[in-house]
Amino acid sequence: MNEFYEYFEKKFSKRRNLIDIVVEDDESSDFPREAQNLIDDGLLKFIVPISQGGELKGIDHLFTLGRCLARRNVTSAIAVGQCFLGSLPIWIHGSDEQKKRLTEILFESGLNCLALTEKEHGSDLSACEVIVKDTNGKRLLNGQKWCINNATKGKAMSVLAMGEVGPTLIFIDKEKLKEEQFSNIEKLRTHGIKGADISGIKFKDLELADDSFIGREGRALETIARTMQISRTLCSAFSLGAADTTFRDAINFSGTRVLYGETLNKRGSVRSLTSKALAYILASEATSISVTRMATLAPKFMALYSAVVKSFVPYMIDKQIDICKEILGARYYLREDDYPMFQKMVRDHSVISLFDGSMGVNLSIIASKFNNIKKHLDADEEYDFEEVYNVKYESIHFDGSTLKLSSRSLDFVFSAFNTLMEEDTRGVVFQVKTEIETLRSYIENVNDYTTYMARETSLRYCRIVTAINYLLFVKFNQESILPALSTDDSVQFVISTILEQSCDYQYDEEVFNHYRDNHLISHFNIGVSE
Repeated sequence: MNEFYEYFEKKFSKRRNLIDIVVEDDESSDFPREAQNLIDDGLLKFIVPISQGGELKGIDHLFTLGRCLARRNVTSAIAVGQCFLGSLPIWIHGSDEQKKRLTEILFESGLNCLALTEKEHGSDLSACEVIVKDTNGKRLLNGQKWCINNATKGKAMSVLAMGEVGPTLIFIDKEKLKEEQFSNIEKLRTHGIKGADISGIKFKDLELADDSFIGREGRALETIARTMQISRTLCSAFSLGAADTTFRDAINFSGTRVLYGETLNKRGSVRSLTSKALAYILASEATSISVTRMATLAPKFMALYSAVVKSFVPYMIDKQIDICKEILGARYYLREDDYPMFQKMVRDHSVISLFDGSMGVNLSIIASKFNNIKKHLDADEEYDFEEVYNVKYESIHFDGSTLKLSSRSLDFVFSAFNTLMEEDTRGVVFQVKTEIETLRSYIENVNDYTTYMARETSLRYCRIVTAINYLLFVKFNQESILPALSTDDSVQFVISTILEQSCDYQYDEEVFNHYRDNHLISHFNIGVSE
């Protein structure tokens, strides 16, 4: 894993050297120059599978790219991520010819996107009004997609339309379109990621060839569900990138700002706040890495756990950023002076909980699976737990063919917990077991998964899955993670933070000095190019 970080940190410019142009592009709402330079230099080969001649290995490889890029500029990371999102339906269910053509476009530095949403229907994809209609023996596409990243700049897109047999995905090569067959919608003004090409496209009597359709007609929602299992998980890379920069700003400030005769980091309250912010990052990293590895090593569990990652990681990083705002004080709000990236990261990160299914959508997905989750709580199946959790093992190359729509009564995380920690007498394990029983009673009392009670129960489930995952992540990576983060006290503190229970603990200043000394905000000893 570390070699991926080393590669991308060397490939990308030093973070501090980019701050001025990143802020300038954001202020003028221009597409990020540093992203365009990387794309022109062939960065998109990393979203093309090895089977197609690209450089995409495991999904954890792409996760690393996204995290390194996002800590420099979330806008850039999301632009590249949208290219992968638009490509996933092709990699999963596209024809050989579609895969070949898309690979050519990406190798030529052409952007791509997934066009799902419409202004009138938002996340209700089944209400799609972009239609394919048979007219005089021709298949014609009409309608408008709205709020789509890369819609105007993109050279290709995967478009959701309503066909005669149901929702259908269509591969659009824009270079083959005639001028009168489409028009771009003007770029939308946004609160964050201001330089992103958030726009749209309108189709008018676009004649479709038979080879335009991705997978089977009428089965688009299944392809999209599989696509989202990967993209939702990878959104955590954007959150962790924003976490790295905002946390780094906070600890650098607290280590140099003198108030009342001492630096801020000498004050107990600041040390406690900084420690809690770090705990949120550690919990987020452990969950993100584990589920990212599941994408190829245990893919049949992704339908549920991708929703957990997308619901809970941005939620935890929002909390971490709020803590860092308190430490920085007025400086977090300034678009100039010493920390201009902080306010941009605050705005940019706020969008991550919205796309690829909002937090509410993902919590409702979890709630809809409560009948299965009740069985998961007692699961004790045998899997290769160490292969997934221990990062020393390489993940296998991604192809998407083994993703499932549901794991039904089978479960990975609770099986690992019930199997490996049944005899563990530590208080932290008892703490988690108590929370599991509370969750069981909550689920029993939910009769309608659209209620607020169902939402809160889903959130409780996310906390417990994240806590269990953290115990297992530390267990299997004990020899690799920083010693100060593997102690029982540290684990207890992170678990209590996840479960929103009180725990008074402070990391030694040496931990924060390690991160100040150009290291990734991580469990692992990973250098970064600052």
